[in-house]
Amino acid sequence: MKEEYNPFLKTALKRTKLSLPMRLLKEKNLLQGTILDFGCGNGDDCRLLQKEGFNIFRYDKYNPVYKEDRLLQNHYDTLTCNYVFNVMDNLEEHYQLIEMLKKLSNNVYIAVRSDIKAKQNNWVFDEHSQGYWTSKGSFQRFYNNIVCDILFQSQGNIEYIHNGNDFKLFKLT
Repeated sequence: MKEEYNPFLKTALKRTKLSLPMRLLKEKNLLQGTILDFGCGNGDDCRLLQKEGFNIFRYDKYNPVYKEDRLLQNHYDTLTCNYVFNVMDNLEEHYQLIEMLKKLSNNVYIAVRSDIKAKQNNWVFDEHSQGYWTSKGSFQRFYNNIVCDILFQSQGNIEYIHNGNDFKLFKLT
């Protein structure tokens, strides 16, 4: 039987080095205590950080290897959520996820893509979702400061750690 197409797992990259958001969090000594990487994709950031001695757990509801709902019953010293919001087409789920993350940790770090130049000509803009459907059938939303303010600051304040044209990394308070 053919496996159902999962656009979320299609967007997860395989990594041999830490992602830029994780590298920045590590360099700034913000990865403290028990850590949950929410939406870990293939889990490569976690694997690399575990090798360095970090106490980090992987969770991704779209990857059966890392879909351990019991992890959502705990409280974490640090929670990372990198590039998850970019692939969410439903804005109501966006707000629900923010609320869930805030319950899981007091130190929630979120990274979102802002590199609109990555958009391909054959991607289709979805007015309702405010993002693009790619040729692979996955969804991508790009975040500038205005979009971050609208979609995140309505749920709390954001403190930028990196506010670049490539991605934005911030703490949700």
